[in-house]
Amino acid sequence: MKNQPPSAQHGFTLMELVIAIVLLSIVSVVITRLNGSLFAGASDMRGLQQSTQLLQACVDQVIGLRKSSGFDATFQCAEINALSTDFTLDVSLKPTPDYCPTGLQCKQVLINVKKTGSTVNNPISLLFVNY
Repeated sequence: MKNQPPSAQHGFTLMELVIAIVLLSIVSVVITRLNGSLFAGASDMRGLQQSTQLLQACVDQVIGLRKSSGFDATFQCAEINALSTDFTLDVSLKPTPDYCPTGLQCKQVLINVKKTGSTVNNPISLLFVNY
């Protein structure tokens, strides 16, 4: 038999392919774990944005009632509260705050937005002065 010259090697061996696959899987696991925490906070930001929008809508409604009905208007956000099942709007009234200027009538309207099942509150306070 004739001695054949060794042919040039074509392609990869099975061992090289296994090592490449293992390295790629390790890199993909590391990248996934690093980016996983980025997406975990997205729902918290969405909830904060929704509560801020509800709070702003309630404030706009209270200010509109103040302008159209005067100082003695009844402030509530029942319609806005009915739109959301995940959040609760609470509007309370403090008739005469301690820091009201002498000789003037004041009302402090406290608006609070709370997400169902959460302890985080987003309160805001409006002071109306009748002069």
